[in-house]
Amino acid sequence: CPNTETAAKQGPKIEGMETVFVGSHGDANSNEKCVRADVPVICEADAANNRGDDLADKFNVRSEGSEVCVTRTDIPGTWGLDIVVHCKPVEVSTDGMEAVSIGDYFGTDNEKCVEPKTPVVCDKEAANKRKDSFPDKFEVFPRGSQICVK
Repeated sequence: CPNTETAAKQGPKIEGMETVFVGSHGDANSNEKCVRADVPVICEADAANNRGDDLADKFNVRSEGSEVCVTRTDIPGTWGLDIVVHCKPVEVSTDGMEAVSIGDYFGTDNEKCVEPKTPVVCDKEAANKRKDSFPDKFEVFPRGSQICVK
């Protein structure tokens, strides 16, 4: 039988997504809480705001590898909600390729750059080889030691 306590914390399963339980946050010295997902993930920045409740609490989510961090943005401080986010699992390559997580971007510029953990050389079409249904097209290019996408 399923563990009802664990199932309640995870919320509904969404096919193709990794469910990450962040929980509540009571540390008055910080308005951010970080947890480890079971696998490397990419989370949408507003993933904690799609809760289906009427509360005004607003959060920002960021992820790097399997670390998922949630920051409260509407007011400084803690929260009592059991935050659950659904993130896309990142495929880990086993054929000598290195996965570089760019994440999402909501700025006014049309490009984003990240510093990979190890030096890499990327094909300019690398970001278009995703296994998802989104029609977005990107160009990958180096800028110094960074990998950029526009």
